[in-house]
Amino acid sequence: MNSIAKRYPHFVALDGDTVIGWCDVLPVDLRPIRAHTGMLGIGVLAQQRGRGIGSALLRKTLSEARRFGFTRVELAYRAGNARVDGLYERIGFVREGMQRNAVRVDGRYEDVVCMALLMEEDTR
Repeated sequence: MNSIAKRYPHFVALDGDTVIGWCDVLPVDLRPIRAHTGMLGIGVLAQQRGRGIGSALLRKTLSEARRFGFTRVELAYRAGNARVDGLYERIGFVREGMQRNAVRVDGRYEDVVCMALLMEEDTR
């Protein structure tokens, strides 16, 4: 999939010519029943965290995702990351569940928290 050619929401943060952060929303599934749903991806270099870069990227990307036509944006992150949990909740994401032992990092299993943001006024 060429996300740039398809014009999916994707932004980067630069420090000079260096990419220090990125954020995108890509389709979860191309079938019509899930075409309204995107998956959020975001990353900020460790030494750049805590400066509002992630929050700015997130807000800009979600604004573009809404304009693009996504009405539901999902995300998943490793449990225990309180910094991102608070950020996502402030933006309006709601915790929907947890996947137990969903990832294995350095030989250890970790749970993954699942959240979603509904971007329509009336979701019925």
